[in-house]
Formats: sequence, structure tokens, C-alpha cells
Amino acid sequence: MSLRPTPDAARSPYAALISAQRRAARLTRTELAARLGVPTHIVVLWEDPRYEGVDLAILRRVARATASELEIAFRPPAAPEPTRPAWKSLLEAS
Repeated sequence: MSLRPTPDAARSPYAALISAQRRAARLTRTELAARLGVPTHIVVLWEDPRYEGVDLAILRRVARATASELEIAFRPPAAPEPTRPAWKSLLEAS
């Protein structure tokens, strides 16, 4: 189990997904843990964004336990926000 402090950008996105899916299924952490056959503290750990040990197998188990399908997709990166040239900002400030 790895609970190393990580910068916000490096935090696991899986914690929020697991938590949201559990709530969408109207389950408590204890109820989800019982369906998965794990202690409640394991679900708490998986929902902690600092925990880096969530893998595909865990996500599949959570999907089955919440009667949902797991979808994984690759997408092109989002287009960066256009930036204003510094000289335009200076002209507008005048």
C-alpha cells in the first residue's frame, strides 16, 4: 500500500471514480466492501486519492459489484486554451 503525498496533478483519478460509482449504486462503503469480500478499510483506501494501488482488476470488481460496466477509452488530448499575446494585453490596458 502506497500513501505517498503527491501533488494534486499526480493524484489518482480512480478514487473519485470508485466513490462516485459507489454513491450512484446507493451503497455505503461497508455495503460495497461486503459485496467485494474485503474489509471496509480497503474501500476507504481505494477512495483515497493519495493511494496509488488501484488497478484495472479493482475497477472491474467495483463495476461488477455495482452492476455497471467499466469503459476504458483513449482520447486525443484536449486542445490547450488559446493564450493572448502579451502585446495585446498591454494595448487593451491602455
